[in-house]
Amino acid sequence: MDVSEIENVELGESHDGLNEKSDKGGKEIIEVVDDDVTIDEEGEVAMPKMGMEFDTVEEIYECYRRYAKRMGFPCKKRSSKKDNGQLRHVTFTCIREGKNKRVTDASVVLNPPIKTGCKAKLTARLEPDDKWRISVLVLEHNHQNIPIEARYWRYNKVISNPVKRKHLLNDKEGTRMHELYHTVAVENIPEIVAVQSPQGTFSLNRCDIGETQFYKFDNDKSHEKFHPGQVWASYCKLDDMPKYYVEISRVEVFPDFKLYAKWLEPSAPPREVIKWLDEKMPVCCGTFKAGKEEVFSDTAYISHLATGVSVNKQSLYEIYPKKGEVWAMYRNFNSDWTCNDLKNCECDVVEVLEVYDVRWLIVLVLVQVAGFKTVFKAKREAAYDYIMGIPWIELFRFSHQIPVFRFTEVRYGSLRGCLELDPKSMPTCLFPLK
Repeated sequence: MDVSEIENVELGESHDGLNEKSDKGGKEIIEVVDDDVTIDEEGEVAMPKMGMEFDTVEEIYECYRRYAKRMGFPCKKRSSKKDNGQLRHVTFTCIREGKNKRVTDASVVLNPPIKTGCKAKLTARLEPDDKWRISVLVLEHNHQNIPIEARYWRYNKVISNPVKRKHLLNDKEGTRMHELYHTVAVENIPEIVAVQSPQGTFSLNRCDIGETQFYKFDNDKSHEKFHPGQVWASYCKLDDMPKYYVEISRVEVFPDFKLYAKWLEPSAPPREVIKWLDEKMPVCCGTFKAGKEEVFSDTAYISHLATGVSVNKQSLYEIYPKKGEVWAMYRNFNSDWTCNDLKNCECDVVEVLEVYDVRWLIVLVLVQVAGFKTVFKAKREAAYDYIMGIPWIELFRFSHQIPVFRFTEVRYGSLRGCLELDPKSMPTCLFPLK
């Protein structure tokens, strides 16, 4: 096989399994069985290992491509070597391998470089027995990998022949796209794990993460701060994060402090958004309606005053991430998660930069400042801020809002421009176990 052909390896699958299904309206819907992943004996996507043997270069590329898709990085063919016209060595690397050559002196670059000098690679050589064997394998990357964005990469957008045939057949039958989605995504929902409702009194088992070093966030929820009509975030008993909301109905200070509030329950989910399969998963974004009333004798279960809350004509509360807010965002977001998965979820901390209608949310990734547990700054890669675009369909990727204090004054020295986060709202994955 000629080396130039390797970069044009057909990425579509060569299976012809078609299932025929009838829609409620009588129209025929044709489905394709998806076998886009190679599964090993343990039920996992095959991972490349030193000494693995392959019959062809295409098999090596396919193995590494599937592994790269699962881990969240694009791959490419970097080099190959020939001996007397026969291909003997081939190397595949992460797309961020190497360094960019700066060709402009402009202070602002619209398309910042993506190369970070990543060393991850796979090299295979042809043995005397005509078998390709992996001789060099480096799996570590010097950058963050995001598996959920793999579907946006160019080589994962190739439409295979069976999928093309499926679209043609459904088009001839007059089947619309939303009807096909209903058959694929709705009728195959697994059983939902039952979890106790958030209503009712519960105790918080907060981990010992210490106090803030600069700003006292508890001062923002002193008794005089509460007023009827306000919406406050409340802690969720599943992972002790502020993922529920309450609307203040009445406040009593004498003789004892009492806070009368109604739980806000999710109403109709936002349109065109990937929804949780587990209906008991906490939701922080969308439309909410007032539900059962609860009486609080203290503010231990209350986190912070929710910002950017609006009420529509149907007396429904609308809460979405707003520009300038800081949110925890699920890493490796998967709509198949259940409530039992919340304790093990990892999150990134991001600041919302822009919200483009109901299409995109542009966020800036934040990282901890060295020597501080609760102080964060903008993450930078190759001298540029690490900015991500989150499509609106992944709105539930936003876990919860985090109260912050901004260092804007000169007296904070090198911390000026940084943010201090409320430790009680910070994801526990940011506090390493001792």
